Amino acid sequence: MSLRIAAASAAVSPPWIAIARPAEEPSPGPSLLLAYATQTGVAEHHARDTAARLRRAGVAVQLLEFDALTPEVLAARPRALLVVSTTYDGDPPDMAQAFCERMGTPAALSGLHYGLLSLGDRCYREFCGFGRRLHAWLQISGAQAGFPTVEVDDEDADALAEWHRQVDAWLVRDMRPAHPVGL
Repeated sequence: MSLRIAAASAAVSPPWIAIARPAEEPSPGPSLLLAYATQTGVAEHHARDTAARLRRAGVAVQLLEFDALTPEVLAARPRALLVVSTTYDGDPPDMAQAFCERMGTPAALSGLHYGLLSLGDRCYREFCGFGRRLHAWLQISGAQAGFPTVEVDDEDADALAEWHRQVDAWLVRDMRPAHPVGL
C-alpha cells in the first residue's frame, strides 16, 4: 500500500485502520456481529449502512436479523452492534418477538461488548422502549456497553451522526490490532 493511498483512506476511516491494512482486506479473527430489529425497514437500512461503512474500513461484519439472534449467538461473540426500532408505545418489532421471550431471564454475556442504536418516535408514550429494555437486559446479563446507547427520534440526523462517531471511536479504542501491520 503506498503512502498516498493510505493517506487518502485515512480521511474516510479511523486512522489505525488505514495504517493497519488496506481497506479491501477484512480484519482477521472473529467478525463483528451487527444485528437489527425492524418493523418498517428503517432499522435495517441503518444496520446495512453501518455494515457497509465498517466493511469499507476493513472490519469483517456479520449482518443478522433479530429473529435469528439468540443469547447463545451473542455469548459466542466478543463484540456486537445492535440496531433496533421501537413500535408504537414501546413494543419491539415483530421480528424481535422470539428474542424478547428469551429476555425474561438473564443470559451469560460477561464476555460481550456492545453498541446499541435505538430508533423511536417521541410522539409515543414509551420512546425507545424496546431499546431501553434491551439495554437493561444486556446489562443484567453482564454485557458491557462500548459507549452510551444512541437514541434517535424520528430519523434525527444529528443522532445518527453521533452513532457513527461512537462506533468509529469504539473501533479505534477497542478493536485496533495489537501490532499494526505496515508501520
